[in-house]
Amino acid sequence: MARTYGTLYLLGAIVLVASLVLPDAVHDAVLGGIAAFSLCFAAVLFVLYGRTPPWLFQVATAAGSVLTALALAAGPSGSDAGFELFYVWVVLAAFLFFDFRIAVLQALFAIATYVAVVIARDPPLVVNHLLALVAVLGATGAVVGLLRMRLEQLAQKLSTQALTDPVTAIANRRSFESGFDFELLSADQTGTALSIVICDLDRFKTVNDELGHEEGDAALRLAAATIGRAARELGVGAAPATPPGLRRAA
Repeated sequence: MARTYGTLYLLGAIVLVASLVLPDAVHDAVLGGIAAFSLCFAAVLFVLYGRTPPWLFQVATAAGSVLTALALAAGPSGSDAGFELFYVWVVLAAFLFFDFRIAVLQALFAIATYVAVVIARDPPLVVNHLLALVAVLGATGAVVGLLRMRLEQLAQKLSTQALTDPVTAIANRRSFESGFDFELLSADQTGTALSIVICDLDRFKTVNDELGHEEGDAALRLAAATIGRAARELGVGAAPATPPGLRRAA
């Protein structure tokens, strides 16, 4: 997040500086101040990086809307300057990093700052400007939010596949070792006893040889489910949501 916000503020500063030095540019002290602030804030984000407090990103998002509104107000004209595009960056960052409720609030705040500028500069066209901005920001937020949701679902699916045995749907060796290390550390810190139960399926090879691997897989799933139920009946732990016996049967 720090890198993303730092990059956005740095790009904003570059755009503002370019608008000041290009031919026929309007040399405005407000735009220069916004550019300097954006550059300094980007440097702070890059320097702090992992030490950036979470609340600062909320402030940075809202500040982006305020700075964009100030740039629009100080620019040559609201529509010709093109500073409205900064609002797209604000909404993109909000829907990419924050939960839906906070992202919507940030988008509404951005729209409010834009409306204030349009009312001050061009009241008769406020409805047209507002509809255009809402359409652009709404589409941006919807696309980014959908992509984020799909990526989170994919990450969760890949994580589950990496830690789950595909046949029995219980924790695989990697997951078991991670859980066992945690339990061992916890038992050592609290001074409590720790036990581990190991079992084996007798004559399992005979099941595969005589009935086939499909029946062998079914037998493994039945054994895993049985062990999981037994562990819960003994009060070892609550049943996970899916699949049954995922952790305890391991």
